[in-house]
Amino acid sequence: MTLPARFLTALLLLAAAASVAAQPVRVDNAEAELVAAVDAIVPGQPLAVGLRLRHDPHWHTYWQVPGDSGLPTTIKWQLPAGFAAGPIEWPVPKRLPVGPLVNFGYENELLLPVQLTVPAHLTAGQSVQLKARADWLICKDVCIPGGADLQLALPVRSAAAPSRHAALFASTRAQIPRAATLEAASATIESGRIRLVYKPAAPVRRMEFFPLQEARIEPAAAQTLRAEDQGTALYLTAARPVAAPSPLRHRPRPGRW
Repeated sequence: MTLPARFLTALLLLAAAASVAAQPVRVDNAEAELVAAVDAIVPGQPLAVGLRLRHDPHWHTYWQVPGDSGLPTTIKWQLPAGFAAGPIEWPVPKRLPVGPLVNFGYENELLLPVQLTVPAHLTAGQSVQLKARADWLICKDVCIPGGADLQLALPVRSAAAPSRHAALFASTRAQIPRAATLEAASATIESGRIRLVYKPAAPVRRMEFFPLQEARIEPAAAQTLRAEDQGTALYLTAARPVAAPSPLRHRPRPGRW
């Protein structure tokens, strides 16, 4: 029996799609997978990929600075020759109260983006396998170490189109802090109290500070926002010992720091 040409073409297209679409991995109370912002690798062009975690209701994982307890999620890449991975680009977390403690982390759906450097010598038509080991601590009433070996295969093409995860990458990028200019922000420390002054372009009703390094603030202490002559001031409680101030970072628009 001879199969119609259109039927054979459809089978080939389905096989190609199956080779690219990685299946999510279910680990305890989360679903994990490697995803990309586009549907193909373009030689010599940076590639936005990331770890997508979908937490079960009321479970959470942690930011790069977990707060009073917890561990940050890590990604260890296994990449073909010529590829290189940048650091995780952490989106702004939530404050997660746990009894008298406060942690910094994420619930529901999370994307941790990473930019890959792509070599220019790739040949269009080939497929590239990206692999990574992701490890995390997921908590609710109890905490459970989790992890998975993940992979994503993408074709090499001369041009790429947005993937089905493109909207998730776009919304996550809007939540990634960026460096504040010296004219826009300043910080002082006195008697265990940190005072941050920020001059936003528009009025701010809510502001939260999340440290980029340990031993900066007491996570569970109240954060007080005040309108002052110099601008909008946020008052925090310093941790002991207080280290030298590091550069401030903020979101691209007024909101949580």
